[in-house]
Amino acid sequence: MKIDNLNKDKTYLVYVRGTKFVSRGIQFFMRLYALRFNRKWRKPYNHADLVHKEQIWGSQAEGFINRPLTEGWEKASRLAVFELEPKLNSKKIDSVLEKYQYRRYDFKNFIDFIVKFFTGKWSGHTKEHADKALYCIESVHRVMEEIGVEPVLENAWDNDPEESYQWALDNLKLYEEFINKKKNK
Repeated sequence: MKIDNLNKDKTYLVYVRGTKFVSRGIQFFMRLYALRFNRKWRKPYNHADLVHKEQIWGSQAEGFINRPLTEGWEKASRLAVFELEPKLNSKKIDSVLEKYQYRRYDFKNFIDFIVKFFTGKWSGHTKEHADKALYCIESVHRVMEEIGVEPVLENAWDNDPEESYQWALDNLKLYEEFINKKKNK
């Protein structure tokens, strides 16, 4: 799925609902968590990226990387795009993004979230200990905090995509939602 109507001078937060195996696994455990802890349920987003200067920035298996916006999000069934209002100028945002570039992806977070889904408690790294490797939600919130997006999502290291998305709905301006009707099941 591609987006071609974003203002290249703005920065955006994009939530992704994927259709690949790992995406479906994350959605499955999020559903279990919602049932177990009586949380509101909706079709969840399972990934988040930032878009800045027509580049997609986010944590993938290769680490925190960027790729052209023209590549879009292959295999996505739904996107929610939020416009950010950072306090830093574009050049300073570039330097923050480059600081995180190639930071390792935190694969252990999958296990930590499975534990959280069953117990309701976070067992993974916290604060500065979580800084060596980041998963998608954590990386976008770390960058947003550094570029001056307010308010800050507290404890970003243990927030799942649904908690992050609810934070965005409560605190940011929804720019647009995109739905790929062929893949949105």
